[in-house]
Amino acid sequence: NNLTSLGLMLASISHSIKSVLTGLDAGVYSMEKAFSRSDERQLEEGLELVKRMAERIRKITLDILFYARERELNPVPLDIRQFAEEVVENVQPRFDRRGVRLVCEFEEPLGGFEADPGLLKAAMINLLDNAVDACSAADGRPEARVVFRVQAGPERVGLSVDDTGQGMTPEQLKKLFTLFYSTKGIQGTGLGLFIADKIVRQHGGDIVVESTPGRGSHFCVQLPRRQPAVAPPPAEPDLPPPGPAVMAWGEERA
Repeated sequence: NNLTSLGLMLASISHSIKSVLTGLDAGVYSMEKAFSRSDERQLEEGLELVKRMAERIRKITLDILFYARERELNPVPLDIRQFAEEVVENVQPRFDRRGVRLVCEFEEPLGGFEADPGLLKAAMINLLDNAVDACSAADGRPEARVVFRVQAGPERVGLSVDDTGQGMTPEQLKKLFTLFYSTKGIQGTGLGLFIADKIVRQHGGDIVVESTPGRGSHFCVQLPRRQPAVAPPPAEPDLPPPGPAVMAWGEERA
């Protein structure tokens, strides 16, 4: 029920929030020390830490809002390439800060499709955020890289995300889209991929995942080009025009 879900959500995110607050404290302390010593290098390090923690706060908050708010799909005609470029524009700053290279491969011609831009953009950002986190966690890799590939056929649109991250075990893959499950420990809320999967299914699509420990992961989103038309509400039945009022026996007309 809702109370059980609320309790699970609070338990899931409490450690993540505690970790963020600890990081913020460390960043502020580092900046204070840097100001007192006029140490520009330490100041930059403290500021970078605060930025990363602010980014995590934003991500946690958006995940909670999407989970808590049940929203109906509102599909509109979209240009596929423009949509993909807007997704990249949103995530590129995070890739730059984390030192992960983002490669975009948009196979023309793409054309258009129908989707709810706000919801689907949130789903793709979650997948790309997950990829950059996986790359950042994979220490010792020669190059941290994510490939965002977009393809389109007559009936289906494919958006895939490939990373050179740490990969996942078969056991982790089985639980990947389970509510509140996270492969990131206290770094994750267990909401991001659950929300992404839910949004893709709302669009009549699906997500296929392949992953090998130490060799990265491949996420492929398949969506229909056209959303099914929503049936209009049933019309009111035609009623005969009202006839003369019928009075009860003995009632006097006004």
